Amino acid sequence: MIAYAVRITASPANPRPTRHSDYLRFIRRQPCVVCATPYGVESAHSGQRGLGQKADDCFALPLCRYHHRTGKYSHHVLGKRFWGFHGLDRAGLIKQMQQLWDDECLNGGARQDFKREVRVHPVGNG
Repeated sequence: MIAYAVRITASPANPRPTRHSDYLRFIRRQPCVVCATPYGVESAHSGQRGLGQKADDCFALPLCRYHHRTGKYSHHVLGKRFWGFHGLDRAGLIKQMQQLWDDECLNGGARQDFKREVRVHPVGNG
């Protein structure tokens, strides 16, 4: 079976982040990557971004409300230090979520491609 990874190509003509509401809905159905709670999960935008912008939706990860916004050691409080503080591999988690998304879509889920210059590349297993 071939896995697919979503690759987004930055476009200097359109610097706005890519938005994908179906993917964010999928992310909110996953358990929190820190504590595994299935309740109150939000999509935390965790990729690179411009000043005052959210990251592209394809870099969102599931975090419960406490670990995303309200907790003492939340993503909003710690910023980039959040991932190291909790011992999480952000890039690995993003790949895992994208793989789960691809698997769900291949199994009959409705998928719409990202709206801005999205390229889907096969990724070898192994």
